[in-house]
Amino acid sequence: EAIGGLYGVSTLSADGFTGNGKTIALYELAAYIPSDISSFEQLHGFTNPVDAINVDGGAQQDLTGGGSAEADLDIEDALAQAPGATVLVYQGPQSGTGPTDIFNQIVQDDRANVFSTSWGACEADYASNDFTTYHQIFEQAASQGQAGFAAAGDTGSEDCYATDGTTQLAVDYPGSDPYITSVGGTSLTSPESVWNSCLNTGNINCAQAGGGAGGGGMSDQWPQPSWQTSFDQNSWSSYGNICGLTCRGVPDVSADADPSTGYKVIYNGSEAVFGGTSAAAPLLAGIAADVDQSCSTPVGNFSAALYGLAASSSNYALAFNDVTSGNNDLTNTNSGYYSASSGYDLASGLGTPIAGGWVCPEVSSLSSTSGSAGAEVTIDGLNLKNAQIYFGSVPASIISSTPTQAVVSVPPGTSTVTVTGVDAMGTGAQSASFTYGGSGSSGSGTGSGSTVGYWILSGGGTVFNYGGLANYGSGSFTYLQGPATAMTSTFNGTGYWIVSAQGSVESFGSAQTFPLSQGVSGSVVSIVSTTDSKGFWLATNSGQVITAGDATFYGSMGAKVLNKPVVGMAGTPDGKGYWLVASDGGIFAFGDAGFYGSRGGTYYSSNVVGMQTG
Repeated sequence: EAIGGLYGVSTLSADGFTGNGKTIALYELAAYIPSDISSFEQLHGFTNPVDAINVDGGAQQDLTGGGSAEADLDIEDALAQAPGATVLVYQGPQSGTGPTDIFNQIVQDDRANVFSTSWGACEADYASNDFTTYHQIFEQAASQGQAGFAAAGDTGSEDCYATDGTTQLAVDYPGSDPYITSVGGTSLTSPESVWNSCLNTGNINCAQAGGGAGGGGMSDQWPQPSWQTSFDQNSWSSYGNICGLTCRGVPDVSADADPSTGYKVIYNGSEAVFGGTSAAAPLLAGIAADVDQSCSTPVGNFSAALYGLAASSSNYALAFNDVTSGNNDLTNTNSGYYSASSGYDLASGLGTPIAGGWVCPEVSSLSSTSGSAGAEVTIDGLNLKNAQIYFGSVPASIISSTPTQAVVSVPPGTSTVTVTGVDAMGTGAQSASFTYGGSGSSGSGTGSGSTVGYWILSGGGTVFNYGGLANYGSGSFTYLQGPATAMTSTFNGTGYWIVSAQGSVESFGSAQTFPLSQGVSGSVVSIVSTTDSKGFWLATNSGQVITAGDATFYGSMGAKVLNKPVVGMAGTPDGKGYWLVASDGGIFAFGDAGFYGSRGGTYYSSNVVGMQTG
């Protein structure tokens, strides 16, 4: 509870965000002790409902191996950060299919907004089919809006050291999965540093004696997600791309894990103090439940949202404590890999939370609730510093902003509209109403879906905005992830995706990040959003069509010989089909897209370069 206060939980509580109405699921391979939870709640005045859900017959109490201590810690830690939330403890056996069945039950039940696990192992301890099974479960969770958190491990950059004593660089799974937010460890020194109890020992003896460090490094299983591609400040390629590509980096975020400044809990009837990233993960899950309460829809893939916040330097300073000292080379055998540095690094991730900067932008009141387009209105609320303000579906021009107040110019519109705040975390749950009236109130027909400007994309990934459209940020394609070749906006224009020739996709504004269904063959030439903005299609010059999110695959030309390369793509109005166009004007229709003719084989003085539906 006290540690959470250092990361802004008290600010969330003061603003009314306690996880009320939200549910946290905890993954446990040992049974907790109900009397300990009752004692802890009575001691601190908490009233969270805590219920056990037994999977595959449940789990046994483990008082000698530490399993029940882990379960107690997870529960008490999570409920302390989110005193308004319900806690569901999914507990099952460590043997057989128990470990996967527990996760699957959490996702199939779909009762929890947030889930957390403090159990994991180094990637080398998993079979390839294990990754497939877990990944599919986590993908479904993200699609349902469930945010997953996992401990990054307690043996630093050498995660396998915990199980087999080897010192090669390795990371912990499931934290390395792209759909999971990996939580690393820090020490509450001044300034806060990466947790590594063996940092200054100079040899492996400290690790052999039971020292610990926050996990981190590069996955050898997962390529770098699109939302992480602009955070290559560490020159990761110098470490070797062990996954065969630019790899997924962990942790994503960190919190105190040093046992010397650890978490006070009730265990086996007595007060105890525990540390480790297994304490940091449920702390973050509790914070996530608080944040979820501030949003109109579940955050879902929390990592993508956090990197979206961090993409803006001004927002980064409001949302994260930058950890810049220490490393997580526990055994002192890996040249200090990995060291903390400014911004993102492979030892502390984005840093530690300033949780008040994570809430979805809240619009609590307007200085004027009616007026005309062009009027200046002052908005009071929360987390408005880097938010985009919408009047209905139309973005307003921001004149000035602070975390609690924004001055905007009212965009054109009609009737009464809802005024909302939006940032990378999502749309705020609290909004206000504005009624157009008086001179100029009819505007110029800029209702939902109407054009109020346009974006231009450069090959370097820079986005330029014109008219009334907001600029949500620009891409940064490095390490052979560029150049940028295409962009598409969300259906309501509150965000956009940028794609590079190699298929690296970056999301901005309300656009969500989704993994591609397969690898890219050729160069990506087009990206098209689904009508609900929860997925997209990519088209390559070879005619391959790649889906992401809820986009449905209707066919492609990827396996066929083309006379000319594909240069463009367009979707049908109902989102149930699409067309491809080749440079000679040849048209290929899929799904419910009708064929109305083409220019294939017709002579042109120059090539066709794209297409657009009418």
